[in-house]
Amino acid sequence: MDNLLTTYALLGYLKETSSSKAAITELYIPLVKKALSEYATEKGLTEYKGRSLSEIGHKISDIFDIEIPLPILAKIMESVSNDIDDENIFALYQDGSFIIKSYVFDSIDEVIEQEKENLSILECDYISYCSENGYKYDFDELKKFILAQQIDLFTEKRSDLLDVDYFVPKYVHERMNNDSIFKIMSNIYLGSIIAAYLEQNITKKVTDAELLLDTNFFISLIDLNTEDAYHTCNQLFTLCQQLGYRFTMLNSTVNQIRILLSNRINEFASKDFIGSVRCADVFNACIRKNIDKTGLERIKDNLLRLIEERGIVIIYDAQIKEILEKAKRSPDYKELFEKRKNAESALNDTVAKFYVESKRGQNIREFVDAKCWFLHNSFSPYDFNYGRKIHERYMISANELLVLLWLSSPAQGQKIKISDITKGGLASYVTKYRRSKMPTRDTLKIIKRRVDDAMSYGLISEKDTFNLCIRMAEGHLTQEQVDETLLSDNMTDEQFADKLKEYTIEVEQNQQKLKQDADAKIEDLNKKIEVKDSQIQDLNNRLIEIEKSNHERAKQEYVNRQLSKIKRDTIWNIVLAIIIIVLLCINELYKNVLPTHWSSIIAVISIAASTFGPLFFDKTKIKNYFCRKNLKNRLEKEYEKLHKQKRI
Repeated sequence: MDNLLTTYALLGYLKETSSSKAAITELYIPLVKKALSEYATEKGLTEYKGRSLSEIGHKISDIFDIEIPLPILAKIMESVSNDIDDENIFALYQDGSFIIKSYVFDSIDEVIEQEKENLSILECDYISYCSENGYKYDFDELKKFILAQQIDLFTEKRSDLLDVDYFVPKYVHERMNNDSIFKIMSNIYLGSIIAAYLEQNITKKVTDAELLLDTNFFISLIDLNTEDAYHTCNQLFTLCQQLGYRFTMLNSTVNQIRILLSNRINEFASKDFIGSVRCADVFNACIRKNIDKTGLERIKDNLLRLIEERGIVIIYDAQIKEILEKAKRSPDYKELFEKRKNAESALNDTVAKFYVESKRGQNIREFVDAKCWFLHNSFSPYDFNYGRKIHERYMISANELLVLLWLSSPAQGQKIKISDITKGGLASYVTKYRRSKMPTRDTLKIIKRRVDDAMSYGLISEKDTFNLCIRMAEGHLTQEQVDETLLSDNMTDEQFADKLKEYTIEVEQNQQKLKQDADAKIEDLNKKIEVKDSQIQDLNNRLIEIEKSNHERAKQEYVNRQLSKIKRDTIWNIVLAIIIIVLLCINELYKNVLPTHWSSIIAVISIAASTFGPLFFDKTKIKNYFCRKNLKNRLEKEYEKLHKQKRI
């Protein structure tokens, strides 16, 4: 199993189980202690003098495949030295040198093994998922998807998010409802973010900055995007308010929001079709929140009030004339216009870029130095971030900023749940993938017209339409595939309908295969249950036999004890009777003790008392004394009666 992946899972677990106020560096203390322990083991029991912390850094890299910046490692080593608090074991000096003797630290060994086992569980679950659905298994693609944000946010590279097959984000999305599997993915995602964040060496809190809001962020903030997008943007907005951020919005952005809402109002008849395909569309939010056309119009009419209520300051064109003119003449505007074919949208984002650059300050060397960001919640493959370090960028997504602020300000972010961070991050990448793959709105309108025509002629059913929507929503049917298979110039209505039916047949065949596989598993499970039931029945029978045997043995022991007691009492009675008779004979012989009639009376009373007295005091029935033939049966019945009373 990938050692680095295990380290990410371990860091995610340590963050999840640590105090919400704990600094990120505290998570690395167990890792550093483990490295010191391994280092001491290699050097044996003899004293070893290290010349610099880089030696420990190399050992950490060998074990965990991560790099810890030396300034941060120095602080962690100070904490470790204080924890050990024994110079006979470990001593750290101001110049970074150290002396280490015998040191053992195995507190995280079980956790490491557990995380390795969890990764195996995740891999087996993904293998099973691909096998059941007929997908090509490639665990590396799943790893790429989970680690995509780490690459996009903390490196100058572009992740391979769009290169994975459509069923990879589909798997991640479906497993968000499986707590055990999603927790494993969550720990990997979170650990990768923590490891990359530490390498940035961000030591100060980010405060007193301005956030210029983009259209999609505000749409998400008022819950007209996906539910996950709303939670992410709302949590970020609250956290930024606590940190003293200022929120601004270009007036052109306000106009973009109005245009967006107006277009959705005008196209409201297509709400169900478009909303079912595009999960991040306003129409999808309308379906989810049951917003009708009048409700959407009301939101549009109250737009300014919604902006003011949140303390967002609108920047009007008159305030930024120079920036506006500069943007219109810039190559950036021309490039965006060529790609978007929308002058207002291209100009808005270009103005935002120049505005942020004018506000973010000079000598920006790390993330905290930037005083202004263009905050968005959208995905665009042609933005200006790729190939730049974090502090060199002017745009940042809501999820990226939330992660950075949550890690840099644990005290302020303690109310934010780890599950919200991880789910929001992975969900945003599922949305990014699907939005990049699915057909454009114009294409969807054309498909909608052809679907309506085909249904009116009775060529297709609602099931065919539904399967087409699901296929496009999952990114399985891309824009290129739509152009080639559904919207070619020479495709007739009958051919269009046949193609949709092919999709339905494919879905039904997959469902039939899944059903057969499920039936086979159920049948196999039933057989195993029958075997188990048979084994359980055998065990029950054996237990009954053992209980019966124990009962018979206990009864026999009781009968034997009682017989022995009666036998012992009888012997003593006979002995006593003989003694009394002997004494009476002696008395009769010498006639000098008692008269004859008194001696006869005493003899009868003594014999009766010695014979029946013990039986009376032992509460034994007289018939047991005389009827010895059936005594055993009576004792057995007596035991059964006593046993029954005990059970009651």
